[in-house]
Amino acid sequence: MNKTVRALGATPIQLTAGEMFDSLSRGTVDGALWYYHSTPTFGLEDVLNNAVEGVELGGGTLLYTISTTAWDRLSPKDQEIFATAAADAQTALCEWLDTEESRVRDNLAANHDWQISTPPAEEMEQWQALINDVTVSWAKEIDDNGQAGTQVLQAFRDSAE
Repeated sequence: MNKTVRALGATPIQLTAGEMFDSLSRGTVDGALWYYHSTPTFGLEDVLNNAVEGVELGGGTLLYTISTTAWDRLSPKDQEIFATAAADAQTALCEWLDTEESRVRDNLAANHDWQISTPPAEEMEQWQALINDVTVSWAKEIDDNGQAGTQVLQAFRDSAE
């Protein structure tokens, strides 16, 4: 995210979500890469009032993990149960996020005078070119560390089509 913000000509700073309201209301921060559904949770609906959609700026990650040692102690049946439950939870979370993002977005536009825009095609190409450099650079860093960064990036892009 920091590299993306820099590529777009801004200066990134890292804050906790709980610090965002004060930072925005005092003018310390001018904007944020933010999910719609988190806006009311932190009371930001009236300190933010514009959103840009359609640009692939990245996203957050939510991981639940188990150590290899603990996993290996599970029976094959229990491993299968966990794997199935994980896949089901992933699908349910993605569906919930899609629904919740739309619901909160529509509420912000209707009840809080948010101006939500999508850049015109020629601007979108400029945004994507800048961001593409960030993603390619990220993949190379991962590759240079002996992992499959380029492969992961391609799999992500393939899944989005």
